[in-house]
Amino acid sequence: MELNRGTEGTVRMAHAKRWCRVTALGLMLLVAGCSGRDGASDQQDKGAGSKSRQAVAVVGGKEISREEIKRSLGEGYLRRRGIVSPRAVRTRLDEMLTSRALYQEGLRIGIGEEPEVRRRIRRIIVQRLLEEKVEKPVRDRGIKEEDLRAYYEANSREFSRPEQVRLADIFIAVPPGAGPEEREAKRRLAQKVLQEALARQNERFAFSRLIREYSSRPNGYRKGDTGFFDREGNPRQLPKALVEAGFQLKRNGEIARGIVETPGGFHVIMRVAKRDAVRKEFRDIAPTLEQRMMREELKKRRAEFIRAVKEKARIHVNEQALAELIKEMNASSKTDAERAAPGGERRGARGGGPPRLPRNAGSSK
Repeated sequence: MELNRGTEGTVRMAHAKRWCRVTALGLMLLVAGCSGRDGASDQQDKGAGSKSRQAVAVVGGKEISREEIKRSLGEGYLRRRGIVSPRAVRTRLDEMLTSRALYQEGLRIGIGEEPEVRRRIRRIIVQRLLEEKVEKPVRDRGIKEEDLRAYYEANSREFSRPEQVRLADIFIAVPPGAGPEEREAKRRLAQKVLQEALARQNERFAFSRLIREYSSRPNGYRKGDTGFFDREGNPRQLPKALVEAGFQLKRNGEIARGIVETPGGFHVIMRVAKRDAVRKEFRDIAPTLEQRMMREELKKRRAEFIRAVKEKARIHVNEQALAELIKEMNASSKTDAERAAPGGERRGARGGGPPRLPRNAGSSK
């Protein structure tokens, strides 16, 4: 009987899902077999009765117990279906039989000893070890509320922000070691720039143009922009006179009526932004703090566990052999590079093309 395309696709999908489960089971069994734990489930079954009573099937001398089938189906199946049908059990058993048979054949022909297979097995074992010995204990223990509150208080500056302002700044620098006359000349220049800024304060972008024309670059922040700072001048350690003058400005766009003198020179300033003080309450950020503390604790415990395991393993590195290996690899890499670029010419980015230019290269703007 011919199947229509929809039915045929459904059948193929069902077979694909079935073989995915079989393959996954096969990998799990391969890991168990290569780590010497192939009979672990049989050991669990001994307490429930004799081996012969518990075995449901045998593959190559290895038994499949009732408990294994129960675990394979899982409690979720019962919750979803309410009852286990004979067909479901036989289907799952057939998958397990297929997987065991494939697994045993793989071991017989030596697949379990292939480097890539061993590498994957090692990765799975390492991951499982860290989950069992590090992650599970830490997560089971959890983070106590008193520890969360202590962390919150210890890092209170991070969860609160004082009042801040931000200034546009025309900085007229005075060179180090300048005499009184030179400093006075810079003062007069600053006064001139201030008068021009006040006269053009209603002109859009006028202050920005004056920054480009007159301003030097101060230490601690970029030219023309102080960034946000608080009344202590943090986080940029701004001079006290500049901080006080900035907080005296009452609105954005307001230009200070006098120049501000600091040890490094003279400033013409305009307020461009203000941020009110903010404090994040413990109850609002407790979940985020718990996640952060959990990550930090996991990182700490993982490092401690790995260090202890490595000490117990009595590791020794042959430095001479390592140095020879590095030398050999570098020589091989150099040879490969010369072979890939005939004539010794250096290749450009991405397969010998010209180097990539910045986005705005060649722009007339």
